[in-house]
Amino acid sequence: GVGDTVRLYNELGRIRLRVRLSDDVPSGVLWCPRQLEDLDGLSMNVLTHGKPQSIGDGPTFNSTLVKIKKV
Repeated sequence: GVGDTVRLYNELGRIRLRVRLSDDVPSGVLWCPRQLEDLDGLSMNVLTHGKPQSIGDGPTFNSTLVKIKKV
C-alpha cells in the first residue's frame, strides 16, 4: 500500500523505496524520476547495465525489468 517500503531488484542489483500510487501510471508499470535515490542513497542505475538498447542506441532504463517485494 501507499507508504510501504518495497525492494526493487533484478539480476544487477536492488534498491529500497517507499510506495506511492497514481492513476497516471498504467497497471504493471513502475515509474521513477531520473534523479531517484533509494532509502540508502543508492541510484536506481544499479538496476541497469551500461549497454545501449539495440533499437536506437538509447538508454535501457526505460525498459528495465524489475521484481517488487514488500520489505
